[in-house]
Amino acid sequence: MTVTDIRSQLARDEGRERKPYPDKFGWWSIGIGHNLGTKDRNEVPLALWDGLGDSQIDSLFDEDLRHENALIAIHLPWAASLPAVYLGVLQNMAFNMGCQRLLAFGTFLALMKAQSWEAAAQDLAETAVARQLPARYQRLCSQLKNGEWQ
Repeated sequence: MTVTDIRSQLARDEGRERKPYPDKFGWWSIGIGHNLGTKDRNEVPLALWDGLGDSQIDSLFDEDLRHENALIAIHLPWAASLPAVYLGVLQNMAFNMGCQRLLAFGTFLALMKAQSWEAAAQDLAETAVARQLPARYQRLCSQLKNGEWQ
């Protein structure tokens, strides 16, 4: 899959699942990384076990991405001026862990704001989330260093 923007990147990183599945940490999800808010299989709505259609998956994804973008705009207003490829790193991280957890990356965010891409990549590479999801975060670090979608 060729990655050219945040949508294609997240579709690759999150996958596209019609039926509920537990993510790496046991949270039930569906579609393109849509968290269902439970670790208990019995709390997943029965209707979802029939699976979602493409338009439903796309609609959920659009709403999730809109939500994270709105939170980034509120909490990191300087990010709006970043080139899309660098903003995409923040979007990917917010989509992955939620904007509130992203905001805890103080040093990383200060380096991003200063557009110190190499240093930001180095800081990100040393985080717990980079150890938990090494392939994904290696790609994001490369994206910061190279200024190209990964």
